[in-house]
Amino acid sequence: MPNFLRHIVGLVTATLTTSVVGSVFSTQSVISSLQSLDVDVPLATRLSMTVGDLAILPSLLPIVAMCFIVGFIVTAFCVRYIGGNRTAWHIVAGAVALITTLLIVKAVLLITAIAGTRSLLGLLSFGFAGAIGGWVYAKITTQTSAGI
Repeated sequence: MPNFLRHIVGLVTATLTTSVVGSVFSTQSVISSLQSLDVDVPLATRLSMTVGDLAILPSLLPIVAMCFIVGFIVTAFCVRYIGGNRTAWHIVAGAVALITTLLIVKAVLLITAIAGTRSLLGLLSFGFAGAIGGWVYAKITTQTSAGI
């Protein structure tokens, strides 16, 4: 696969993975908050809410993609000029890019863009979703020694 195409596939796959995982984490964070208020959330409702919240994907995908584009460009420079493990850089970049964006939106617009990120645990969970996306991107875009 040509290098440019590998990066496009990597970005699309990482963005989709992060968006789906982040949406699921966000929903579970909201449900957890409800349960802390002694609201009973049966498993069927939990699953229904999780699937229903995937409706956020059309709005979330471009935001995650832009976060990753910026984060992964910075990562390329870091790997080139600082060195270190490329995969580790991408994992950190994925998490930091999303957390930073959510914090900037909250500071500038005075809103929490994603309900499940209101708590620290929810924010960190969304960052973890970004880390998963960074790992996915690194794995897809890593060239093998066989040239495959």
